[in-house]
This record gives sequence, C-alpha cells and structure tokens, in this order.
Amino acid sequence: MEAGWVIIILTILAVMAVMAFVAWSFWLLDVLNRFFETEGNTIAKVLLFLPWLALKIRCFLILVIGAIATLGLAISVANDVRNWWHKEH
Repeated sequence: MEAGWVIIILTILAVMAVMAFVAWSFWLLDVLNRFFETEGNTIAKVLLFLPWLALKIRCFLILVIGAIATLGLAISVANDVRNWWHKEH
C-alpha cells in the first residue's frame, strides 16, 4: 500500500472520529438536559451538575472552534479565488 493511501485513510478516520465525538457530546448534553427537566432525583442532579457544566462548556467550545475554522476556511478560499482571478485575467 502506498503511503499516500495510508494518509488519506487515516485522515478520513480522523475526521470521522471528530464528527462522532461532536455528535456524542451534543447527544449526551441533550440527554442530561432532559434529565434535569424532570421532577425528583435531587441528589442525582446535584452529583451530575459539574459533569453537565463541563459538557456544556465543551459543546460551547466546539461551536466556537467550528465557527473560527469556518471563518478561516472562507477567508482562505476567498484569497485563493482572488489570486486565481488576478492570475488568469
């Protein structure tokens, strides 16, 4: 197997792992939010407050990092298109 194919496969697996991590984080946050909306289980809610808070912060950071990455990608594409346009015309 060529080294190029190995890099491509590992890149795809890494992207899939990040996507699964993000999806799992938001799914778990949704489950915990629904748990906190129910009545009762006061002791469990107290014990799960810090993990819920950490998960809430992690999901927020995922959104912020995703927005910054999208903005950086948009700027990079805009610069590449501008350079291509001025090179061609």
